[in-house]
Amino acid sequence: MKPLLFVVPALPVPATTGGEIFNQRLVEGLRSDWNLSVVTLRDLGLSTAASADDFARELRRRAEGIARGPVFVDTYLYRHFGPALLTLKGLGFGPFIGFGQAWYPGRYRGFLSRLRVRRRLVKFLRSLDHHVVVSNALEGDYVRQGLDPRIIDVALPGFDLLTELPDPTPRSGALRVRMAGTYMEAKGQHLLVEALELLAARIPNLTSLLSVEIMGPKSQAPDYVRSLEARAGRLPHGLLTLTDSVNQSRLWRAFSETDVFVFPASGEGLGMVVVEAMLCGAYPVVSPDGPLREVVGEDDLAGRVIPRKARALAEALLGLARDPELPQRRRAARERARLIAPSWNKTLRGVSCALARLIEAEPAALGQDGLRVGPTCQPTPCIQPPQASVSIGLAAHGESARPLPQ
Repeated sequence: MKPLLFVVPALPVPATTGGEIFNQRLVEGLRSDWNLSVVTLRDLGLSTAASADDFARELRRRAEGIARGPVFVDTYLYRHFGPALLTLKGLGFGPFIGFGQAWYPGRYRGFLSRLRVRRRLVKFLRSLDHHVVVSNALEGDYVRQGLDPRIIDVALPGFDLLTELPDPTPRSGALRVRMAGTYMEAKGQHLLVEALELLAARIPNLTSLLSVEIMGPKSQAPDYVRSLEARAGRLPHGLLTLTDSVNQSRLWRAFSETDVFVFPASGEGLGMVVVEAMLCGAYPVVSPDGPLREVVGEDDLAGRVIPRKARALAEALLGLARDPELPQRRRAARERARLIAPSWNKTLRGVSCALARLIEAEPAALGQDGLRVGPTCQPTPCIQPPQASVSIGLAAHGESARPLPQ
């Protein structure tokens, strides 16, 4: 088997975020086709606070004992990987393929912060030979920054739920609202809490109308969680529950008992948890983040896209609590998710085939006569036009991956 070096931030057990789950499944799936070497920050004795130079030095030590070959790198490491890329090239590694799971500038609030992150990320993306990204919307983000779409493949994540879908539970009583994901500002739990505060100030018997639960790992942003817990304690008793992470089967059962799934996130790659909730029969309300809009559609039938503002979320929840067509909307959400979600086997097979195609191609087919980066890590012009890319995911179902079916 040919060697492949896969560099990822971390592989925690159990995986909790969509990115961690996708990386874990890639590690498991690619081993059958490749002589796979996996390196994480922990393997290097480093944290996310490590400098790029430290990362390059420790990765070089690790790589010296690894068979030379292509490198597949999670682009979450854009802050660390610049010097390491040149180091690995000097050791004989290549080509270099980026695995993009999110548009990281979207996770920052301030304009200057977003600008700085975007410049650094785009510089890194342009230094790579090819890209695999997890949604058509993320591909669009790359193209808007000047990357050629012909060097980008789209690989939607897979879903285990396709083989064990729980039956949705019909509503009886208050509207059952849930949100799931790691507690952090980019996910937007505070917006849901603020929406409930606005509604509680207007509606005395709000608990008869809504029952809300937020679920997810709390360890990443403890100060943020404490603030949410304090605010939740001032809401009417029984209105809002803040739950820590739960196992997958418990999460899916909760989704099957959900009428409306809220996810006002920013900087997403796809929004795997939204697709999971839809597969279980929940109707999604999401922010206009590119991939979330892509997942739910824009016809208001299988999902609703609203501004990333608490007031807009409050009005959406109030309207859905009184919407007689919500059962039909939940069915439409489930059918749409079934249409767009590939199995993990198809996703992993597609990623592996795409890597093989890229690696076996002549250098000109990658749009270059060598690594497209100069000694100062600045991109250099392509010598030959690249070949057309292959979209993976919807294409595995015989569907076009551009755009998603409406």
